[in-house]
Amino acid sequence: MPEAADIRIPVHPSLIVEDRSGDRYVLVASVFKPDLSLWVFELHCDDKGVVHMSSLAGWRITGEAVNDEVPRTG
Repeated sequence: MPEAADIRIPVHPSLIVEDRSGDRYVLVASVFKPDLSLWVFELHCDDKGVVHMSSLAGWRITGEAVNDEVPRTG
């Protein structure tokens, strides 16, 4: 039996989110993983590439992203 494909729902506009340590990511989609029966968040990060997280508890939204680019801090 073939594996079911992930269901990906884009977040528009993409949002800049910041984790508890101050690292910034761009939230681009909500993805359902049928093999895990789990919804996850798809985030983009310059250092880590594409990251999937099951929870963003404690994170904060800091703005809207332009072209899904993670803004530089500093």
